[in-house]
Amino acid sequence: MNEHASRTSSNRDLIEALIQDLKPVAPVRLVREILRAALIQLSVVALEMLLTGWHLAGSERLNDPAFLGLLLALLLGAATSAVTMSRLSIPGRGASSATRTGVLVLPLLLAGFVVAVSPWGGSWSGLTAVLVEGFGCTRSTILMAAPAWLAGLASLRRLRPLDPLRVGLFCATTALLLAAVAVQMSCPSCDSWHLALSHYVPLLVAAWVAAMVSPLFLKTADVRG
Repeated sequence: MNEHASRTSSNRDLIEALIQDLKPVAPVRLVREILRAALIQLSVVALEMLLTGWHLAGSERLNDPAFLGLLLALLLGAATSAVTMSRLSIPGRGASSATRTGVLVLPLLLAGFVVAVSPWGGSWSGLTAVLVEGFGCTRSTILMAAPAWLAGLASLRRLRPLDPLRVGLFCATTALLLAAVAVQMSCPSCDSWHLALSHYVPLLVAAWVAAMVSPLFLKTADVRG
């Protein structure tokens, strides 16, 4: 009996030693995380617009259904991307392949739409000329999206995402789509080739570049609370 009691006491002491540093974990609320991440990125982009003296170019374009449709598509894409990055950040959650694919191909679909339909006309002056002339818009989109992307990662890394590459990809996509809305509204040009190659196609390229870097940032919180 003494040996059994001693062993029981030893086991109890071992269990107490193992659990003494454990702390209760608050449940992760998906809707709250989506709103938090989306509002953080939206606020950063809005602040940048304020600090850089952003202004609306061609306010009459807001009466154009095609122009408003493109803005709405970008905003819906950003919202869907925010939901996707939040779901992927929570262990046990996920996003359907159709949703992920839809968000990622949105820039290409918009580029194809404006070139095919050309609602405001467009002139092809050669790939190099189009890219050079539109470099300012591409640069502005990326520079505006970068702080929002980093802020989004900072808000998500405490969740210890198990798939940091995808989380970083959709975090960057959300920031880029939000930035694209601001740039499109301030850009004086509605040339179809300019929009396709300087506004939309670069979004997908920049998102994948950011995704490759994101795991390095997210993993800094692997062992620290």
